[in-house]
Amino acid sequence: MAAAKGAPPRRLAPLGYLIDAAIIALWVALASRHPVWDAIKTAGGISAWAAGLPTPLVGANATGLVVTLAAENPGWLTPAAAVRAQEVYNYVLGNDLGAGVAEASPDVAYFHAMNVWKNELLLPSALTASLPHFMATWLRNMVAGWGLFFGVGFAWSIVIYGVGGARFFPDPTNIPSMGDLLLHMRVSSGAMVFYTLAPTVSEWAIERGFTHVYKDLDAVGGWSGYLLLFVAYMTFVEWGIYWVHRLLHDIPWGYTYLHRVHHIYNSRHSLSPFAGLAFHPVDGLCQASPYVIGMFLMPVHFWTHEALLFFTAIWTTAIHDTLQGDSEPIMGAAYHTIHHTTYKDNYGQILVLFDYLHDTLLPPPSRQAEWHWKKASSLLTPSTEGAAPGATDKLKDE
Repeated sequence: MAAAKGAPPRRLAPLGYLIDAAIIALWVALASRHPVWDAIKTAGGISAWAAGLPTPLVGANATGLVVTLAAENPGWLTPAAAVRAQEVYNYVLGNDLGAGVAEASPDVAYFHAMNVWKNELLLPSALTASLPHFMATWLRNMVAGWGLFFGVGFAWSIVIYGVGGARFFPDPTNIPSMGDLLLHMRVSSGAMVFYTLAPTVSEWAIERGFTHVYKDLDAVGGWSGYLLLFVAYMTFVEWGIYWVHRLLHDIPWGYTYLHRVHHIYNSRHSLSPFAGLAFHPVDGLCQASPYVIGMFLMPVHFWTHEALLFFTAIWTTAIHDTLQGDSEPIMGAAYHTIHHTTYKDNYGQILVLFDYLHDTLLPPPSRQAEWHWKKASSLLTPSTEGAAPGATDKLKDE
């Protein structure tokens, strides 16, 4: 990856854009072959297909919230409309997986059973019994998200600010204040309510057979198929997050109304492990979307997807701790700290790959010297384009 001595980095953006075009073409091809489209065509259109999704309620057992409200408020809905609305309600929010789905796909029945088990594992049984399945899943994801965020954040902070403070931060002025930490916690924990919609909608789609998620490795030819598909999925995720993140900077309103919330933290003493989720909720959902979209395009292992949710939460903690160190080809904290100061480099999530291919990679100063890296932007002359008010003052601390 190093450039020739005394020369600027290779200009690979044209190649990067060709790769983008190939990924988009493959994405469109895979989406057009999704089984749902075949089912819609067979049913005779979207409306006909959608009409057959909920399992019809048995007339003698047409009970539920909507039916009950309709019975208590005569004239609100006709009995037939109330039953139909109840069917849709059960399908969208309840345990109803749709006509014949569980019978046709044992995997789908397994996914549903596992999600019910996770709900009961983290929530009181009385609560899960009183809430619609979708809402119980959403609440469970919130509880898990808060627990993981605070658990990992506090553990990380104790290590880097407490136990290893003298080693990692020889200049104590680079340690964020308690006020900064509390701000990160407040913004992140509030946005968690909306962030957790992504895994909740993912699990809903998985339970209803809309995705290519699978249970057993035999479904993809064993470990070789699993590893190949995992690399393909993570490549798509990495590419997707690179472009979502970059567009949130390049599109003025995207930065002003969404991503700017995260970039008020732009120096070592204003970043922390708790800043990793301090986003505008819509921003966070946008950057998580490739994980969801990928499940509709290619096979993804069920428990691997679950593990990635945990990994992503830990990873976003790590890249905001501002610790310096060599990490290539990983997009470590040293690279991401540069992103928070230049506003226009190092958009990747895990790898430096797509930044390298699009000429948006800016290595840490030590690597710039070692590789004789030349680029218009650098930490010595950080960009203030799009910076929040007061941000340029904080840049001086870098």
